[in-house]
Amino acid sequence: MDNHKLTKIFNDIQRVYFPKKYQRISAEFYPFRTLRHIIEWTPFSIRAKVSRQLQNAPVHILQVLALLLLARVYKHKVSTEIRNIYNEYLHQLPRQERRINHTAVVNYRAKGKVYDLREIFDQINVSNFDNELEVEIVGWSKRKSYTRLGFYDPRRNLLVISQIFDTARVPKEVVRYLVFHEMLHIKIPGRTAKGVKKVHTKEFRYAERRYPNYTGIQEWIKKNLKRL
Repeated sequence: MDNHKLTKIFNDIQRVYFPKKYQRISAEFYPFRTLRHIIEWTPFSIRAKVSRQLQNAPVHILQVLALLLLARVYKHKVSTEIRNIYNEYLHQLPRQERRINHTAVVNYRAKGKVYDLREIFDQINVSNFDNELEVEIVGWSKRKSYTRLGFYDPRRNLLVISQIFDTARVPKEVVRYLVFHEMLHIKIPGRTAKGVKKVHTKEFRYAERRYPNYTGIQEWIKKNLKRL
């Protein structure tokens, strides 16, 4: 399948499922190193990048993928049955087509001395995001950082938390919040307006402040950060 047909699939899905929220869409197969996909949007257009590994996938699988990606944009909940169609197809792919960047896995370990970030990610994904988010690599930073407490890299589908928090001195709710914050970047990506990209939008800040004990956690980090 070529990019023109892929773009048509995305536009058709938008027209059927989101007829009142039309935006111009362009879609392309992209040579990601891993089996992942990105959707970016502005108030006027949407751009989707689909892993080239799905270029020969059946049309109905690409239609399901288009629905899943557009659902992120329009904050629409997709049924478990629909998600299972896509997940079952992925499980049928040869192992080499589902490979991940093993170098990155080695560099970023999820299981730390005290906390397992993958376990925390999976728990928050269920409790806060209806199990909708997908990240291939979750791990502790390779070096201690007191300024960059965590980050999400959409290019590598990588979520990292500073290793300074992997200690029993840090309450688990603080680590959970840090993971939640980065996961929120997946759910609510930054927007570009007048050439300036804003990472923490009003929508992002509103969702973040609704996190349980948000104020208390912020105060704990501010008070204890330099002691870690």
